[in-house]
Amino acid sequence: MSAKKFPTDYAALEKEKSLEEITALWHEVAHVAASLVSQIDENGCFPDASHVATISSIIDLVFSYLKFTSPKKDDEASIEDEDGALHPVHPPVIEEAIKDLNEAMKGIDDEQIRCKIFYIMESCLLDQRVPVEDIVANTLLVAVHHSLNPPNIKEHKAWIKKCWNLAEFFDMIDFSSCTEFYHTTLLLARPDIMNVDEGRKMVASLFLLSPRTTMDLHQILKRSLLDYQRRSIWENIGDVYYRAYVMSDGIVRLKLEEMVQWYMEAAVKCQDEKMFVRLLCVLDAFHAAKDDKVVMGLLDRGYGPVLFRALDYPNDILRRNALRVYANAFPIRNPMETRQETGKRVEEQLVKLATFLEDKNPSIRADAIEALCGVLRRHWALIGMVSALPILDKIFKESVNDCSNKTVRLAVLKGAEILMDYDVTHQYLKPLIPRLGCCLNDTASIVRLAFARLLKNIARIRHIAFWEAAPMPKLVERMGRDPCDGVVDELISLLLTNFLPANMEPTEQLKRCVFLTKLDRIAAMQFYCRARRHCKDPQGAFSLLVILTNWAHSCMEARKKQGAPSVEAEPASRQSKKAKGNSKKKGAEAAPQADGAVAEADSTNDYIQPSRACQDEALMLSVVHVIGLLMKSLAKDWADLPPEDIKSVSKVLSSLAGSMPKVFHADDMASSCTWLAAMTPGKAADSDCSTDLCKMLNQETTDSNDCNIQWRLQLLSACMGGKLNEVLRSIQEHLQSGRSGKRNIVALRFLTYLLVNQQTRPKLLSEWVSDDSGPLRSIARALHDYVTSRLPELLTAEGSGAAERAYAVTACNVLSRLVLHAQYLESEDAGNSARPKPKTPKKARKRTTAAVDDATLGALGVFSPIDLMHFYSKDLLPLCVDCYTIAGDAPAQPKTKKRTRQQQPEASSKDSVLDDFKAQLCESVTGWIGEMDRCGLLKESAQPSPEEGDGPAQSVPAPEEVMLALPLDIIRQLCRTGSRCVRQRLLQLIYKLQFGFTDAASRAALIQAAVQLLKGLGAAALANADADYEGLVNMALGMARIMRTNERDAKVFFAELLEASVEVVKAHPEGLQLDSEEQVVPRVVRVFKKACGCPEYRKLLHKYVNEVQRQTTTVRDVEVLSKLWRYLRTPDSGDESESTGGGGAEGSDPLEVAVEC
Repeated sequence: MSAKKFPTDYAALEKEKSLEEITALWHEVAHVAASLVSQIDENGCFPDASHVATISSIIDLVFSYLKFTSPKKDDEASIEDEDGALHPVHPPVIEEAIKDLNEAMKGIDDEQIRCKIFYIMESCLLDQRVPVEDIVANTLLVAVHHSLNPPNIKEHKAWIKKCWNLAEFFDMIDFSSCTEFYHTTLLLARPDIMNVDEGRKMVASLFLLSPRTTMDLHQILKRSLLDYQRRSIWENIGDVYYRAYVMSDGIVRLKLEEMVQWYMEAAVKCQDEKMFVRLLCVLDAFHAAKDDKVVMGLLDRGYGPVLFRALDYPNDILRRNALRVYANAFPIRNPMETRQETGKRVEEQLVKLATFLEDKNPSIRADAIEALCGVLRRHWALIGMVSALPILDKIFKESVNDCSNKTVRLAVLKGAEILMDYDVTHQYLKPLIPRLGCCLNDTASIVRLAFARLLKNIARIRHIAFWEAAPMPKLVERMGRDPCDGVVDELISLLLTNFLPANMEPTEQLKRCVFLTKLDRIAAMQFYCRARRHCKDPQGAFSLLVILTNWAHSCMEARKKQGAPSVEAEPASRQSKKAKGNSKKKGAEAAPQADGAVAEADSTNDYIQPSRACQDEALMLSVVHVIGLLMKSLAKDWADLPPEDIKSVSKVLSSLAGSMPKVFHADDMASSCTWLAAMTPGKAADSDCSTDLCKMLNQETTDSNDCNIQWRLQLLSACMGGKLNEVLRSIQEHLQSGRSGKRNIVALRFLTYLLVNQQTRPKLLSEWVSDDSGPLRSIARALHDYVTSRLPELLTAEGSGAAERAYAVTACNVLSRLVLHAQYLESEDAGNSARPKPKTPKKARKRTTAAVDDATLGALGVFSPIDLMHFYSKDLLPLCVDCYTIAGDAPAQPKTKKRTRQQQPEASSKDSVLDDFKAQLCESVTGWIGEMDRCGLLKESAQPSPEEGDGPAQSVPAPEEVMLALPLDIIRQLCRTGSRCVRQRLLQLIYKLQFGFTDAASRAALIQAAVQLLKGLGAAALANADADYEGLVNMALGMARIMRTNERDAKVFFAELLEASVEVVKAHPEGLQLDSEEQVVPRVVRVFKKACGCPEYRKLLHKYVNEVQRQTTTVRDVEVLSKLWRYLRTPDSGDESESTGGGGAEGSDPLEVAVEC
């Protein structure tokens, strides 16, 4: 048959041709369509490509005819007025063409033609143009197929809507004879389909087809509830059940009611928290519609035999589940009861819910608080003020002071936020809010954080002031001294509009800043240091900077005119105490209140006068600190600010930095002004600062901690300009001149600062790479000579001074840093200031493209990395491993607070000697071995750069065998040291190295070293010795992860931890208290429990329990071990409710048997 194209616009065709011509055309269309359909092969393709165009024109013509003659065209309701009436096509030959297309639709391979035919069938079904039974099966099959597998992903929702439009025709299909079609239809209960509203309606309508379909869909949805992790999927499943129940009747409704009751019972008796959340999401679809009488009756009948009994269960888990379900379903009513009966029943249910406020389990008490607050918010009109106020009074008076568990106090704050969402409750909450003030100083940071966020919500309410919950002085004090950054940030965000107002007069801004500074100097510094983070633009902070700078300059000029003050101003600490005393006398009601606080303080008006303020040196010092912090916070915004304003501010700042120390003689004014000059943008600071610093570097000073020197070091890093080479030459001269005289450690500390600073390191290392005769290479040679010659002498000689020893340790560290930085730089581009810098440099390093290789280092007479390892192993460590010995003179005291805390057990031991110089060198070697591991020197494969994403891995040269053997030799030597600090650092190093050493022999050596360290460390002493045991925890978990490759050695490590845990609980049984309000557990036992969280160690624990039980003879030890087993078998979540009620069969866990024995 030759190709022929028919007209596609029926409306134009009717105007152009007569009725007889149109009828003849339709006969020809029907004949051609039947002929083309008969020629389709088994693959759904036409024999000739021209046939596709012909059949496409026929389809377009038929669809145009159906659209033009649609009964819904003129009157949308006309088709509904005639119940079941058929609107046949004319002439009847069109119906034959439609049936032929329907038969061929599911077999055609061309997706576009199949979709066009479907549109014809859809129109015929919805408009009743042909008998439905003739075309419904194939039409629904194509609709379901395209809903599951849409031709285009963008059309997915459209096909789901089309399938829903045809949902009423599914009951015409005999699924008993169409098994394949039936199972395909069940696939519509898929998450991506139920994510669309029409898809949920479609799946709900499938429930109504037959009881068999109802049961099959129920099984599919239950499996989906287990398989999928998104909450939206669980909620969609609940919505499907709800829609199906509302639309159903008869047997199907009874079946659905049984299914919903199964979900109710499963939710109440569920032992798994994650599964309970999923079940509750399904039931919440019915809880949300509990005002519907049909659903109301379902909830009353379903929860009656299950829920009310579960509320009194002794099992904590089941009782908590019942409480949460009960709270969401509240109130449970019978639609047949009268209003009086319903009111009485609701009151009884509320009283029952309130009894959980006194439950023995703190988690249940916390859930009860949130549940009651949610119930009161949703049903305040139903419950009434009389019943609600006693409950609120108890929550805000007793529960907020619950000392047994922080979760209860946290729940009170969450409940208050829930109630604040309902405007009617504001008038009743206002007198209760002050009772929450104790949460500001709560011991738990999460409670303080929740209280700060609650204050922000209160600030948005017009009728409640946030300072009624906590007075302003207390808020300011907490903002300045809270150790939790989250709490500080929330309080700063709360007080931002009060102390950094955007649209106020300069005088008012100055008043508020001075008021905060005088009220609490530390809080003011904290506030202005972080305030910029909470502002959208820098203009507000910059405006305050300009105001403070000009005011400080005015005060300085006034002081010059007045000379020395006639009356000495009060110190800052005394002023702070005085402010606190006044606030206590006035009470919370008389505290300064937000915007009016500054206006009510008459003294602030006097203090902003330069003639008065210049007499208070403490105030001026605090203002200088605030100015410096504002400049630091604006460091990244200078490019966005007007250059003229920056220039004028910089000029005033330079004047302040130079003249303030001469006018005000406070102790820290000089160092503060130096810091102020360092933060000045551009090169506004005096260039003589660099020269002054170069002179100071060559001074011989005995006070290495001089704060002026430290501040000037920071000054130079910010405004050195082109002075870097001069400073390096000065350091070089110092090292060369120090060979015969006294050495100054400041030069080495400054060089270390330059190497680690993100801004100065690139330029410094470029000098190292490019200049063969530059000062940096000379410095490296001088350090190399000093370390190799003088350091062994200091270790063997007696009577060397403390200053020279400190200098030697620093020189060794600087040399090691230079050796590694000569080849390996930070993976991050330090010169890109637009990219945020990480707070902790824990990223891997990569090799620089212009690195100095080992041959060049050897030619310079400087260590290469492998030579440095040899020096550590052969020359240095043999002289240092005896840093801690028993017997001898009194031990030397550690030099820093951290080392004092860590080495307190060994320093306080009798007949012990601690050589802190050797211990510091051992720790230094441990740290640099870890740094080499980060550089890839100790790994056996290339390491990808963390900044390069999916790009190629950064090439790292394969380490030599000697390079892998040296770290193991160093670790064996360090294991012999008795220093506790060295052992802890070494444990952390082994934890990192065990992932880089992949061969079994190396890992075995590492584990053996770890066991030796653990024995020498005295793990049982961790109960009182160490405040931080995370290194040991990581070590234990790391050993568990590599048990598959080194099972024997890992078991030895596990046995050592178990022995230490048993030893400490037997020696000090009072140290393990599980029944008190706050559990008391020894540190090593906590480490052991962390390790037992790994499945490998959990299995080992089950094997060792019986052995330990057999070796225990006394009744006292049996009781103590029973407490230990009980602690180890509880989940590590801090939730007491999870430790009772259990999961699984009784006695299946050896720990359970041990506890019962």
